[in-house]
Amino acid sequence: MLDDLLLFLGLLGLVFSIGIRWTMRRGSKRNGNPR
Repeated sequence: MLDDLLLFLGLLGLVFSIGIRWTMRRGSKRNGNPR
């Protein structure tokens, strides 16, 4: 049970970090284009 919880938390953290990186990259791209 504890292993499942740790695995779930790990996956959640990974997805969260990837999502933040993706949104940041998209935001920088949007800011880079003056149009």
